[in-house]
Amino acid sequence: MSSLDLLFEDDEEKELFKLIEVGRGKKENVSSASKLLPAIKTIYAFKGKDFTFRILEDDNLSNLFSDRHCLFLPKYLVQFLKDLYAQEKYSNHLEPWFSPASMSILLDLGKTTAISNNKGEIEQLKKIITNHLLEIVNTDVIDFLNTTNTAFDLITSLSPLGVKTRNDNVIQSSDLSTQIIIKSCKLLSHDGTAVFLVTNSFFANKSRNEKLLNEDGIFIDAIFALSEKTFTSISIPTNLIIFRRKSIDKIFLTELTDNQDKNQVILTNYFERKNDLSNIFYIRPNSYSGIENHHIKLQIEKLETQYKVFSQFTFRDLILDLHLISSDRSIVENKNSIFIQRNQIIPFKAYEKLDHSLERWLQIILNEKVLSDYIYLFFQSDLGKLILKSVHKKNLTLTPLSIEELKEIPVAIPTLEEQKNIINIQEKLRNLKNTIEDFEQELALNPTTSYEVLTQLDSISEVLGTATDADKMYSLIRTGESKILEFKQTLSMDIVNLRKEVYIEDSAFKTIVAFLNTDGGKLLVGVTDSGSISGIDEEIRLLHKNSQDDFLLYYRNVLKNRIGEAFYPLIKEHIILCEKKKVLMIECSPSEEPCFLKSKDKNNNLDETFYARSPASSEKLTGKNLTEYVRNHKRFTR
Repeated sequence: MSSLDLLFEDDEEKELFKLIEVGRGKKENVSSASKLLPAIKTIYAFKGKDFTFRILEDDNLSNLFSDRHCLFLPKYLVQFLKDLYAQEKYSNHLEPWFSPASMSILLDLGKTTAISNNKGEIEQLKKIITNHLLEIVNTDVIDFLNTTNTAFDLITSLSPLGVKTRNDNVIQSSDLSTQIIIKSCKLLSHDGTAVFLVTNSFFANKSRNEKLLNEDGIFIDAIFALSEKTFTSISIPTNLIIFRRKSIDKIFLTELTDNQDKNQVILTNYFERKNDLSNIFYIRPNSYSGIENHHIKLQIEKLETQYKVFSQFTFRDLILDLHLISSDRSIVENKNSIFIQRNQIIPFKAYEKLDHSLERWLQIILNEKVLSDYIYLFFQSDLGKLILKSVHKKNLTLTPLSIEELKEIPVAIPTLEEQKNIINIQEKLRNLKNTIEDFEQELALNPTTSYEVLTQLDSISEVLGTATDADKMYSLIRTGESKILEFKQTLSMDIVNLRKEVYIEDSAFKTIVAFLNTDGGKLLVGVTDSGSISGIDEEIRLLHKNSQDDFLLYYRNVLKNRIGEAFYPLIKEHIILCEKKKVLMIECSPSEEPCFLKSKDKNNNLDETFYARSPASSEKLTGKNLTEYVRNHKRFTR
């Protein structure tokens, strides 16, 4: 068996490999094939086919073919770009960084000028490409962009990420992809469109690159954040950016997934400037620094809404003094200080906590707006940890975090009085925890006090449980809708005509079915899409005679009739009081049996529908898609 037979099951794949590699005068070997995988995978995605690449499990070279060696466009991204480009007509098109990975998308774009400095590759690609409207220019990309006077209707580039080049006097950047973007956009026609792949670092330094483009009359129109898994070889956040010569007040922002149907809805929303999905946002220009940072801002904004005592600050607003501890600069005696190690960004609140060398530690002396003990607690919270995690990701280099980056970290700060209350409660909880641990050690030896302690513990649990339910729900709401969390304003009532509507009820119960069929999840009924607490009080009053018991009885009857009693053990519901409003929380565990939503069709015949969760939505599966889903989820086939 030849090495080609080990690599490719499809005869077309073998022939394509031979065309490119053998045409270059190279032998048919495994190592050269690995360099072609990005091109071949992308070409097959363009053709709507799955790439049937395989390596024997015991092959010593299997690591060579892992995705980290192969930067290629996955099928969903190829399809999204094709759909995007199909929306408008272009008289000419520029691809400033031409490569096999971008080749498949270019074939449908009419008259195209593509730049490449790899002469050997060009000769072989010309043998494969039969599109006579594609002109491949063999030259240095920066030289071409500096000298051409042609204006282009469409400019697209999947230029290399992080590749260094000579410094440019104007752009002052050694990042080749940034230079390509800024210089290419100057060639954009009046009504033209430019689409580029960038990392979050493009938006660094207070959006300097974006502002530089604005000076040339180029503006970001849309940002499509990509999953970190899109390009497994780089594992850093990437984005598709659309530029136009049109200034706008709000930039379209969303996240793409491998769900092509949902991506099509996203595209429609983009061109119609709508936001029908929970993960579509409109943001101010020069404000983007990564999708994770955007979610952090939303969480902090919701904190301000949920708890009126909170306000949003950056570290810059809270710092009285900041300095690097070194042999020349010692610690300043100030109790309202925290200490941060720049390469870890883990806050410590007192000198005694530092068990490492003080070299390269920062002392941050805080002003009168905030207490150091509160800042320390804030960064121990889930939101605080998320902020620190995002700062690590934003700082893509291995160098320590700069002072300027540190100052831009967002924080949510309550009033000083509330800070003191939180610190006091935290101290009491710590003491309580220590007391409980001590008692646990001695419980077996103190049976006479056990009944008294049990009574006290029940009382404490009741108080803490009441507070925890509402706060847990607030925490969930701040994270936003996802694969395991969804908001519904009502269970079955139309908020406009104040009547029961079947389609609204369907929406709630198909979410429950989808959670059961996937990874479980929580449904909050009485919460709007934006995360505001609307409550179910009005629905209870109008549809259930103002009786909470009647409301729950109605819910359980629908659950029984439309989902089935067999799934009861996997579904828990309870009503939480929040902002003096009632919210129904329905918690679902994943089912080992497929679950279907029962309904009646127009002829009163029973119909059963299978739903599964995709990011932030419930998808109906039928036919082949349903069969494959059940087969791929092993818990259904036990």
